[in-house]
Amino acid sequence: MSKAISILDKDYAQWIKDLSNRYRRSQIKAAVKVNEEMLRFYWELGSDIVERDAENQYGSKFYMTLSRELKAEIQNASGLSERNLRYAKRFYVLYNNVVEILKQD
Repeated sequence: MSKAISILDKDYAQWIKDLSNRYRRSQIKAAVKVNEEMLRFYWELGSDIVERDAENQYGSKFYMTLSRELKAEIQNASGLSERNLRYAKRFYVLYNNVVEILKQD
């Protein structure tokens, strides 16, 4: 006959704790992966702005316009404010030289 699982069973209680811990670790790993991909997006966005010389090419309202158009195109997305777009460019400009040095073989 099968043994009935008792909530008081120490093995069962430990198994529940182990499952809970694995679940939390998985959540953390997923969040780290998402953050990594978002950092990559902002890096590439900053690179695009610099390479296209977008501020000079499209004028002084560039960030405001880009923010508005991205928000319209990617609805329910966060992090596309005018300020964040400027930060993406600064992020790229500040760290581009460091990344180039690290890429040496």
